[in-house]
Amino acid sequence: MNDTEMIEGQWRALQPDAQGLHRAATALNKASKMLASADGYESLPKVRAALAKVEQASALPEALGQRATEALASTQAWLRGEWERRGREVALEAADHFVARGIEARLDGATLVASPFTLVLDAGKDQATIEYGGETVKAKVPLVPAKLFAAWQAASAALGKGETPPERFAELLIEAAEAVIGRGKDGRAGARVPLPDVHFELFIRRQTAQARTNPAQGKIKEYPRAQFAWDLARLLAAPHFLQRGRRTIELLPASASAARSRVAAVPVVSESGALFALGDLRIV
Repeated sequence: MNDTEMIEGQWRALQPDAQGLHRAATALNKASKMLASADGYESLPKVRAALAKVEQASALPEALGQRATEALASTQAWLRGEWERRGREVALEAADHFVARGIEARLDGATLVASPFTLVLDAGKDQATIEYGGETVKAKVPLVPAKLFAAWQAASAALGKGETPPERFAELLIEAAEAVIGRGKDGRAGARVPLPDVHFELFIRRQTAQARTNPAQGKIKEYPRAQFAWDLARLLAAPHFLQRGRRTIELLPASASAARSRVAAVPVVSESGALFALGDLRIV
């Protein structure tokens, strides 16, 4: 090895450390420039992103790294408190926004209850999720009262548009339940059928012949659990449709343990806004 090759090797060995130091210094420089001004705290997501980059920078000199760590801890504590404060403010503003438009709304922790939906507010992500019976209907809604209300309206319109009229839905429930029973071991009439199984049967029956024979080629018709739960609630609100000729549809409550399982129960929202879980269906 000649002298030039030896020197090249020395500089080559320095490169990884130099690059790490450069990245760390760049991240710290950008963050410190932003957070040294009051304007830098207007966007909490940007503050969080800046802190994350500094937190990942491990190649700083010891003294400088210690000072950066202390500044990080102070800013992160402020950020946590600010997220909580802003989250409470937005939640209260959103509740007032709904009430002002004739929709009863109340706060339950980080959840805004505006029947028949619940809006799970995530201040840390600056967004909300709209749920019906625990099922997501709309995700990533910005935490802005007007946008939350618009998304609530859109969710209601979407489930209403996809609704199967109670009279027709009752007939479909009977057909689906009997099909599930018929594939069982004993196939006895009047057996209890888990509602999730009925939901899956209804989903299958919605598909075209092409989708059934070749799902990759046929267009799959969705039937989300939220829509199924909505249809069940509409049927329960019109109980006279549960009687179909000489047959009666019984929708049976889930046990406490079954209510916690997606494969054993379907949460439904009553007309009063109460949430309860149905477990089985029985045709008598």
